[in-house]
Amino acid sequence: MKVAILGGGITGVTLADLLQEKGVDYHLFESGDRLGGLCQSETVDGFVADRAGGHIIFSKNKKVLQYILDSIDDIGAHESIRKSAIYYRGDLVRYPFENGLGDLPKEDNFECLSTYIEADFARRQGAQEPDNFRDWCAWRFGTGICRTFMYPYNEKIWKTDLEDMSISWVSGRIPDAPVSDVIRASIGIETEGYQHQSVFWYPLKGGFESIVKGIAKRLDPGRVHVGAKVESLVSDGDAYLVNGEHYDKVISTIPLQQLAQTLEDLPR
Repeated sequence: MKVAILGGGITGVTLADLLQEKGVDYHLFESGDRLGGLCQSETVDGFVADRAGGHIIFSKNKKVLQYILDSIDDIGAHESIRKSAIYYRGDLVRYPFENGLGDLPKEDNFECLSTYIEADFARRQGAQEPDNFRDWCAWRFGTGICRTFMYPYNEKIWKTDLEDMSISWVSGRIPDAPVSDVIRASIGIETEGYQHQSVFWYPLKGGFESIVKGIAKRLDPGRVHVGAKVESLVSDGDAYLVNGEHYDKVISTIPLQQLAQTLEDLPR
């Protein structure tokens, strides 16, 4: 089997590495002048900055975490304890927000706690899970936490109406805080939420791009094509033609709007 991988970001290079381990005939195409995609890092005035913002390394999956750390074994990684906060009305609220209710003004604290309990009770009574993200937030966290944090935060992050967002992506991404922990936090007993994020790592040198480089070092250079834009992607029966060359399978890791511009005879 011959496989074409579109895009040389961290997903593309990881996929290439895993296919190479299985002995699959693959070719990776990256249109830019170097691998990395959104995980590229730049050195500016002697300081390293990740191009797409701050990335950190953590995972609930021990196998995945070890794979990432192994990729930078020659560089090493710094282990850190999370110390995050949310700026709210001039004060800092510990992260996650539902574990920091005791840091809120009393009226906000009460609203967040009471509606969190109401939402939890409603779910226990069989309240149906909504199909859009805005309503899902209220179903999950209650209207108080939504008003003070979930709505403004997610509207800022996603830049879109939350009602237009599905909920499939939130599964496993937003852990459920036990009601007992939220009550403890509300009355000032410190609790720790999202514990899978409480310890994280970061490469000692080169920024997050070091991970991409570490994985790419294992790849066959003859199968990695940098500066190679895919100009055409044409269905050829059960296979595809990529820039006129036959591939049994094509796996795309590039943005969907770019893929749509590349595919010929794309259904409307």
